[in-house]
Amino acid sequence: MTKLISVAVILLLGAAGLANAECGGSIKLNYGDPPGYISTPNYPQEYTADLDCIWVISVPSGNKVQIDFEDAFDVEPENRCTYDALELYDGSTSNNLITRLCGDTLPLTQMSTGPSMTLRFYSDSTIHHKGFKAKYSIGASESDAECWTKWFDRDNPNRRGDFETLAFLHQEYPGKICETPLQIEVQTTSGASVDTTGDTIDTSDTTTGFICRNSDQKPGRCSDYKVRFQCPRNFCCREGNLCWTNWYDSDDPDGRGDRERLSVLQDKYPGEICDSPQEIEAMTVDGIPAGRTNQSFKHFSPTEGLVCWHDDQQPGIRCYDYKVRFGCQCPMSAAATSSVKTSRLQEKS
Repeated sequence: MTKLISVAVILLLGAAGLANAECGGSIKLNYGDPPGYISTPNYPQEYTADLDCIWVISVPSGNKVQIDFEDAFDVEPENRCTYDALELYDGSTSNNLITRLCGDTLPLTQMSTGPSMTLRFYSDSTIHHKGFKAKYSIGASESDAECWTKWFDRDNPNRRGDFETLAFLHQEYPGKICETPLQIEVQTTSGASVDTTGDTIDTSDTTTGFICRNSDQKPGRCSDYKVRFQCPRNFCCREGNLCWTNWYDSDDPDGRGDRERLSVLQDKYPGEICDSPQEIEAMTVDGIPAGRTNQSFKHFSPTEGLVCWHDDQQPGIRCYDYKVRFGCQCPMSAAATSSVKTSRLQEKS
């Protein structure tokens, strides 16, 4: 039978100030800290019998705890996860169960609703498996979400590689990047994700920035990369960076094609999109950036939105189903901010 988490045990762990312990502990992430990892004891070898490991992870107020599972997930399977399981709780107690996991399917990303999350792994006395490895990090909060700097491309991979480091970027673009970014995003200058390049990356974090060394590539050299950083909203607004709207998908690619027109979206979602967006981003509903689809667009601009006609594509090819979002000057209007928050609450309910 599944045991209840002892709140006294959690409080004791927190008081002990343990961090990154092999079987449980209290872990606190601050702005600028790199993500950390927790795993079952002995991972990737089999975990042992009669475990009861409890981790309590906390992040700065106003943020969320994000859990991403890596490598493999292998916990004794059972319909109700009675024997061995990983439980995730919203907050620092066992009052709000998010999910109970077992089996061999790699779980999706998990997110708390507030600044803390509790993870508990337990095993019985028989049948043990490989276990799990999970990365914990500061997830985007409603107040900080989608508030990013502009893209920076200060280096080319001509000599040693591509060095988009924070030290150089702070020096070359004073005041344009906060001192302790929340997240980093990296793409090639053509808009492709790092995963598609096959490059071996030396560093990609919010402490150092991004480094790709030519000497690590076999054969060839690094692609040319650009980076941007997520900063607290008050920095973005102060520095004149862009705040991004929600993603919108108002049309399906039936009939003539897919139309995500700015004017239509502004009418359909009043107050959520500023009058004069400065930038637009688009991707398929499956997450492929529009620039990598090799499709032709009738319109693709922050003033028009996105329009894709089937007739403009190669023979036999139809437009994909796209979603778009717009970059507006921070801060957005009070009406827009209120409307966006309201729509998010409605989506959750």
